[in-house]
Amino acid sequence: ESCSPFNLTVLNDSKGGVNNYFWDRDGDIATGPSGFEYSVPAATGWSLVYTNTTTTNTPKPVTIRLKVTNAGGCSDVTSRTITIDPPVTVIFSTNNNGNPLGCSPINLNFTATTYTNATIYHWLIDGNSIDNQLTAAYTFNNFTAAPVTKVVTFTASNTYGCSATQTSNVIVQPYVNADIALDKELGCSPLTVNFTNTSSLGASLFQWDFENNGSIDFTTKDIATQIFANPSTTLGIRTIPIKLTASNIAGCSSNIIKTITVNPQSTVNFTYIDNGNANHCSPLNVGFTSNVTNTDTYQWEFGSYGASTSPNPSFIFTNDGIADVIVPVTLKTNNSYGCLANTAQNITIRPNVKALFSLDKTAGCPPYDATVLANTSAAITNYTWDFDGTAYTGANQIFSNPSNLTGVDVNKNIKLTVSSGFCSDEVTKSIVVYPQVEALYTPIPILTSCSPFTVNFDNTSRMYGTN
Repeated sequence: ESCSPFNLTVLNDSKGGVNNYFWDRDGDIATGPSGFEYSVPAATGWSLVYTNTTTTNTPKPVTIRLKVTNAGGCSDVTSRTITIDPPVTVIFSTNNNGNPLGCSPINLNFTATTYTNATIYHWLIDGNSIDNQLTAAYTFNNFTAAPVTKVVTFTASNTYGCSATQTSNVIVQPYVNADIALDKELGCSPLTVNFTNTSSLGASLFQWDFENNGSIDFTTKDIATQIFANPSTTLGIRTIPIKLTASNIAGCSSNIIKTITVNPQSTVNFTYIDNGNANHCSPLNVGFTSNVTNTDTYQWEFGSYGASTSPNPSFIFTNDGIADVIVPVTLKTNNSYGCLANTAQNITIRPNVKALFSLDKTAGCPPYDATVLANTSAAITNYTWDFDGTAYTGANQIFSNPSNLTGVDVNKNIKLTVSSGFCSDEVTKSIVVYPQVEALYTPIPILTSCSPFTVNFDNTSRMYGTN
């Protein structure tokens, strides 16, 4: 017994001096003399292929007979019956479900379209078994960087042990998945973004399209750090779609779009005016003017002197010490998106210089000296006096008033001017010099006489310059 086609070899094993052999190989006793064939070799045996063309899964029996005779007229007939089991044929087709390139993952549907004389079915797909189904679906994956070949085998069998197998190779192209990792997707202008291409191993060709406008900006896998600006001055955000298309030489492709949001940049600087106090002598009254864009809030810091939230504040700086004071003035701004900006300038405040002096007296009769003592400060480097039109230098002075012959009070000014080299101040005080007087008398009329001596005195005292 065997499946069609049945390749049978028959060996002649007859005994008894046989000299004639007659075969009925096809089991048809109606042909030839008594159904036997005479042309078959007698002693060596023979081979023949038997087929069963049934489509109803029915075995075909064939009886083979051998008749032998010898010279004495003796004869014998023997028979053997063979069974030709129905052959199995099979053909299956494949549906790629719109993936003709074979890009991973590829979902294939397999359908057996011819399965003659078969009752038992077995699929072996990529090493996985599926039994007793005429159709099968399977998803092939390839996560490597090169194409791989997968094997699909369909075997159809019947209960007689006959089977047929069809094998098909499926070439699975590498899996392509475009992916991007961004260290920042939202931030203030200028926004620095680092790009990491995290696409799958199967991707070998890349196209970067910033703004997703069809213009390719880069064709390398990795790109350098990019800086994105938002030039808006109206607190508007800027969105930038970043499209990455990944593919391979087989034509498999994937793309991804990620959006970067760039908030408006807050810019800031400021100017100030010193209101004519070019040397910045204390007290210094300064007016500040901010120059900003995309700003909602202001924070001024005037060193340790104070702060302000006004866009354009005024501030008075004082320095009561003996050395210059450097004040860092900073302006920080913020907007509703949390975008910060800041700027700073240093302002030098010179020590306060004040002209002050004391007098031992402010009025007197000549001759008298007015002693003046200037209040000294380490910040003051120069003392200049003006007394009655005459200049003097030095911290302390004695101003003499030897006489006043005018007959009237004389007012004299003492002006002190002090300077630190940058800052100066002056003060003026007045002293009064009373008019000098002369004590005189005249005896009338006799200057010499005998006692008792009566003398009349005429007081002729006077102020100088008057009668």
